Parts: sequence; structure tokens; C-alpha cells
Amino acid sequence: MTIGIMSCVSTKLKGTHKAKDIYISNLFNKSYEYCIKKYDLIIILSAKYYVLNLDDEINYYDLTLNKFSEKQKIAWAARCYIQLKNKHLLNNNNEIFWHCGINYNIYISQLINNYFPDIKQNFLLKGLTLRNQLKWYKEKNKIIRIL
Repeated sequence: MTIGIMSCVSTKLKGTHKAKDIYISNLFNKSYEYCIKKYDLIIILSAKYYVLNLDDEINYYDLTLNKFSEKQKIAWAARCYIQLKNKHLLNNNNEIFWHCGINYNIYISQLINNYFPDIKQNFLLKGLTLRNQLKWYKEKNKIIRIL
């Protein structure tokens, strides 16, 4: 199974919404458009709610990993890792495609690599600025629409 892992974004709708609907930034929308067509499963990593399925109902929040200390990021990643493991998503038959910044994937991907070294992990946006990520999605989504 292919798993696309996205991250939350700061631009959100107020109130209670499904995870796939609450995040409304241009980057999230382009990433979601790409992931929904490419992967068997999409997971959203949330600074507040950890691991989310697309249809999970959540409330508006104002929290970002960018303001977490390293110790807090490591603890957050450990909890996400445990949730992924408990959802039985970490097995050698799955392939993970990361669609999130380094704050959201560095410690989780290290844990996966340590305990499930045969799971292939792909960092498609590694080293890209926000502007270049948007450009990457724009180009890839255009190709997907043609196909």
C-alpha cells in the first residue's frame, strides 16, 4: 500500500470540520490534490491532533511544530509513530511518501527507519522552498489531470 503523509498548515477554517476540509492554504490544497490521486491512503500530521485520517472531525486550533522545542518535537514524533504503528500502517509492504516539511517528518521517519528499515520512505519535496514546492505540485497536478 502507498501512503501519502501530509502535514497540517496554519491557515484553517474556524469551527469543527473534517481534517481534509479544515486546512485551506494553497500548499495544502495542491498537496491534497496530488496525494488523493496518487496514494492508497493519506494521513495528515497535526501539531495538536497527531495522526489524522481525512474524515476525522477536528476543531480549529492555533499550534505549529515550528514553535516546539526539539524535546517537544521528539515527543510529538514518538506519539505519531505509535499511532501509525497502532493503525498497522508500518509494515514492509507499505511505501511512505512524505509531503511535509522537515519539522513534521525528521523524527518520525528516523523512528520508522530504526524499527522498520525495510519500509521505503520517499521525501519528494526535500530541500525545496515553499515557492518551489508549490511549483512542483502545480507541474505534477497538471500532468495528473492530463492522464
